[in-house]
Amino acid sequence: MKKTYLYHFGGTDDSVMGRSNKSDGPKLIGSSDGLAESQTWPYVLAFARRMEAKLAKNRHKGDRDGWITCNPDDLAFRIQDELNELQEALRRVRSKNNVVAPEREAIINEAADVANFAMMVADIYGGCKSANDGAMPRAVNNQKI
Repeated sequence: MKKTYLYHFGGTDDSVMGRSNKSDGPKLIGSSDGLAESQTWPYVLAFARRMEAKLAKNRHKGDRDGWITCNPDDLAFRIQDELNELQEALRRVRSKNNVVAPEREAIINEAADVANFAMMVADIYGGCKSANDGAMPRAVNNQKI
């Protein structure tokens, strides 16, 4: 069975995913850092795909060039808004014995929205650098990060 690795450079789904046992080429997340052997890695990767799908659906609103210039406090408020939406979706199914697919999708999508805004905050502070991104984190409120 081949292991799935996430390449450490930008792209989406098929362009990000690769199956490789090679040690040459771009650094693979999971090749030497133990992530590929982690029992949780497949779940993290599946959720990252959901996050990217949500970003792709909203790409018309802007992309990284937009969120990287946002005020992190404004993004934190958006996290709270999305968290409220997630909690509402959870409330709608709490009393039911059988969660139907649309309700399940709503919960998963709201969780991805929360995660995306959290990722944007992390990116502003340098937590999401890719191999192709040599830029340092930007200054926030005139303070170097």
